[in-house]
Amino acid sequence: MSTSAIIAELQQLAISRQDEALRSTTTLMETLNARVVSQIAQASGSESFNASYYPRFKIQLDGFIKEFAEDYGVVLSQGQKHLYDVGVRFADEPLTEAGVFTSLPSIGEQILSVAAQFNADHIDKISSDARRLISTEIQMAVTGTKTPQEVIASIGQNLADQSKFGTLNARARTITVTEIKKVQNQSTKQRLDQWGELIPTLQKTWMHSGKAEYRIGHLLLDGVTIGFNELFNVNGHHVHAPHDPALPAAEVVNCGCDMAAHVPN
Repeated sequence: MSTSAIIAELQQLAISRQDEALRSTTTLMETLNARVVSQIAQASGSESFNASYYPRFKIQLDGFIKEFAEDYGVVLSQGQKHLYDVGVRFADEPLTEAGVFTSLPSIGEQILSVAAQFNADHIDKISSDARRLISTEIQMAVTGTKTPQEVIASIGQNLADQSKFGTLNARARTITVTEIKKVQNQSTKQRLDQWGELIPTLQKTWMHSGKAEYRIGHLLLDGVTIGFNELFNVNGHHVHAPHDPALPAAEVVNCGCDMAAHVPN
């Protein structure tokens, strides 16, 4: 198989695993949405929203969100492990195709450990926002500012609604894409550093995601090949790889770019 075919196959694998993580993210948000709406609907049919209702609902809501947070942590962790493997292969397989064989030490523990710390922060933030947004709506029902039906409409009966849950789902999906692709590119970068100690002439190539909505600076880098330890110019930011920690959020969020090893003829 040619190097270009190997890279194309890896890109498709990365997309497949990313989509799997996104599906799981949306499923978890749909479950949380359905549980919250069901709880409000049941209460509106059997009792009035009064001061005593809010504390009971809050306990139930905290339980729902805790389960969501725990399950979402698993989804992110699994997605990152899968994309970590793909990232290493973006470095290893072009070299294997070129006839280079050796055994290198694993780099996954450090990368995934750091990623887990960021995951905890992201999950805590989106869980807190979900709790705050839903609690605010319930308080409006308790005080008579809104009817239960209006609260449900505002929260959203499904993720397709222009609602609070639709917004929360969009944010969760953004976190998923950004954090798992970050791990992928970090693993490629660190693997290339390992290879570079053995092959001083080793190079790396930036590959644009091909998304319909793109950053022009990323598109202009598509196919650009430089030395493994040189820096790409991303709209004036000089970095080692896509999702480089030195990049501002505007250059990282939802970025789907890849990087691969390149062996000069």
